[in-house]
Amino acid sequence: MVGSITGSTSSSNDVWGRLSVELCYMVLRLIACCILMLTGAATSWAQSEVRGTWLTTTGPDQIASGLNTASVVNQLKNIGINTFYIESWKNGYTQYPSQALSARIGFDRVPSLGTRNLLNEVIIQAHRNQRYAIAWFEYGFASQFLGSGTPPALNPLSQWAANNGWLLQNQSGQYADATNGFAWMNPAIPQVRQLLIDMILEAIEIHDLDGIQLDDRLGWPRSFGWDATTAALYLAETGQSLPSNINNTAFRSWRQAKVTLFAQELSTAVRAVRPDIRLSVSPSVTGFSESNYNANWPNWVSLVLFDEYIPQVYRETLSNFQSTLPGNITAFKNAGGNLSKLIIGLRLNGTGADTPLNVLQQQIGIVRSSESGQMAGHSIFYGKGLVENQTAMTAFYGGSVSSPFFQVSHRPAALVASSVGSGQWQVTIPQPGHYRVVAEIGGRWSEVLADHFFAGSTSVSVSRATQVEFLVDRRPYEPVTPPASIVQSSVFHNGWTGSGSWVDNSKSLFKEGTGPMTQLGFHHLLNSSHGINGISFSIENLAQPALLNSSDFEFQQSPTGLYNQTLNPPSGWPSAPAANVAVQVGTPSTVSLTWSNGQLMNRWLRVTVKASPNTGLTQPQIYYVGHLQGEVTGPVSGEYAVLVTDILIVRSALTNIATASTSEDIDKSGTVLVSDILLTRGNLTGQLPAISVPGP
Repeated sequence: MVGSITGSTSSSNDVWGRLSVELCYMVLRLIACCILMLTGAATSWAQSEVRGTWLTTTGPDQIASGLNTASVVNQLKNIGINTFYIESWKNGYTQYPSQALSARIGFDRVPSLGTRNLLNEVIIQAHRNQRYAIAWFEYGFASQFLGSGTPPALNPLSQWAANNGWLLQNQSGQYADATNGFAWMNPAIPQVRQLLIDMILEAIEIHDLDGIQLDDRLGWPRSFGWDATTAALYLAETGQSLPSNINNTAFRSWRQAKVTLFAQELSTAVRAVRPDIRLSVSPSVTGFSESNYNANWPNWVSLVLFDEYIPQVYRETLSNFQSTLPGNITAFKNAGGNLSKLIIGLRLNGTGADTPLNVLQQQIGIVRSSESGQMAGHSIFYGKGLVENQTAMTAFYGGSVSSPFFQVSHRPAALVASSVGSGQWQVTIPQPGHYRVVAEIGGRWSEVLADHFFAGSTSVSVSRATQVEFLVDRRPYEPVTPPASIVQSSVFHNGWTGSGSWVDNSKSLFKEGTGPMTQLGFHHLLNSSHGINGISFSIENLAQPALLNSSDFEFQQSPTGLYNQTLNPPSGWPSAPAANVAVQVGTPSTVSLTWSNGQLMNRWLRVTVKASPNTGLTQPQIYYVGHLQGEVTGPVSGEYAVLVTDILIVRSALTNIATASTSEDIDKSGTVLVSDILLTRGNLTGQLPAISVPGP
């Protein structure tokens, strides 16, 4: 008895507790509504929130022709919209080129588009206005709208699906009926699911998107699935025949599982290639979605398949909206959803009666005030009604706000190029990166180039354009490293024992070019007793410093003495000893090539720095330096020769302190000694031609 009495008291308290909570909730909603009505709902909102809308080719020409797209998007931006859900997949065709679709039906997009890419046209305008672009795959598994009367002929996609037995049928064998006017491809068929995934992945690959979205046609209509293909699959997987009752629990669960399987496959596929892309879904309201479309979206919340959820709480009266909204919030929360990922779908116009503008504004206020303002925002169906009510909605929003899902810097302002004539456009790139070059040609905007650009002034060629802009491209790309370049070369004396640097500033390498033949001068000729034993290159953006080795160079040496240059062109010289290669990494990196003393004496050396994966050069670079021991006077009549004059010059510098650049210090000891005189005299009558090679 005591237990019974205690139980009754507890139950009674629970009831009164729930009633109290509901009463408080109703009072708060009433207060919110009163405030909204008293202020005309024209209150500014300082917080970040999603303010989305859907853009479609249905209704007035907002995006269909492409001629109004720029002005419509600009109008919506000025109203306060920051996110666009852009029609991309409708009635069996994409609004962009799709090879996946073409492989099935022979068309790669809506035939009326010709070569246009409608999706990209809207993306460009969204990003020009620093707004976000989500590709809206409106039709999901629906291949065609047929209506409930005499059905039109099947379009190519529906015919493809029907030919394979992959078009759903009701119990009467129809592809559409009064309960559902659409033809639906079968979600249980792997090839059907893969077609949708392939089209979506293509859209992500070829467009700079911020996200992709499916809506309430990510589902399986309740009255459909009584076709032979579904019957065979259901029997094979469950051992059961199709039920006669369309509300059969087991068959409903089986169909829901197939829809969820696709959602899982899609989520996995998209995140594998673009984890930064937002995955959005806009289902029908909970309860109706599960029972009528076999789309159990709260289960998708539990499985963390999407980044944002936009239940379509499309109600034209405030009372209906207020009675429907809490159940969807509760279903989302009970599934473990974070309210910061919940956006509420509202309808201003579309199928059925329009929602009065003041009611829509009050609905927005309720969304903002519900759950302590934790929800991400709202999205309004569709752009038509917003533009028609531009003045009122602009006043209502009271300015722009950022999206909680993106940093403001995610879509920076466009870089506007200036025409410099002859179809050339010039712009200054502030930071290196990947950019899309977009242009207005004939009243429509399109992407003409996507490439990596380095900081600084750059120009592009775009003929017939009236405007050209550069937009930051968020698609992944392999970072482009500027090609390697040799910015400096030098000669040094390996083993120098004097004071100061071993670099010989009086000598230099000669770089072969494509200009006229040029005779190499005395400053290209060494004279030490060690021969050529050290040269270096300063290389910007050296590709693989750790892997650089002697095979990245070619070493060739001339004959000694006064050889015939015509018979012995540099390109045909035999191989010279390979150098030892050392790299000091830096900006630029220093590459030092050294040889043992005496390896390269009294001859010319030709060094080719190859265009290899290790150097990163795009073209090989060829350098020359020569050697004639004891030569200190320079060429006479195109010849270098060691004469008595050279001995006398060295002797006149006897006991002088030398640097690495002192030509009289033949042994590179740091002082001009008697040994230097002897070394010069030791090569008396030595000769070498002053060769000529193509100059700069």
